[in-house]
Amino acid sequence: IAAGVNDAGFSDEQIQAQAAALFDEIQTALPDTLVFVTGPMATLNRVRGGVNAAIKAAVGTRAHFVWVPNVDDPWLTGTGTVAGTRGDGNADQYISADITHPTPAGIDYLAGKLAEFVKQAVS
Repeated sequence: IAAGVNDAGFSDEQIQAQAAALFDEIQTALPDTLVFVTGPMATLNRVRGGVNAAIKAAVGTRAHFVWVPNVDDPWLTGTGTVAGTRGDGNADQYISADITHPTPAGIDYLAGKLAEFVKQAVS
């Protein structure tokens, strides 16, 4: 579950409550399913840190839920985009001009980071 970017208009409390409700439903319907949950797939300057913290708190210590630290240990860094490079991180090549969505290279990068994380988590 990639969570957070489209939730930024809600309070952190609302995000945590709704994420917890979703996770409860998944646990009830699929109790033995391994679920990976990421924070917002954007740089920290684009989504407030409380969104990430709320989703992480909703994951908590749930059995079979794995928190992916893509924001805690930022996979995307810097404040630039491909349309406005700033030389302060990889966002210059991985974030599109709309400042939210990854570029094709960014999609490849994030997919590789996620695959690497999942592989390590299940081994």
